[in-house]
Amino acid sequence: MIDPKKIEQIARQVHESMPKGIREFGEDVEKKIRQTLQAQLTR
Repeated sequence: MIDPKKIEQIARQVHESMPKGIREFGEDVEKKIRQTLQAQLTR
């Protein structure tokens, strides 16, 4: 299984690469990115 810290890092990078308008949604978007990554990587 992939290290949770690595998933956190990837989620943060994806969040930071998004347009400013989307990033302003803040933690909620980052949490959803993290959840999606975890779901896809655990298949």
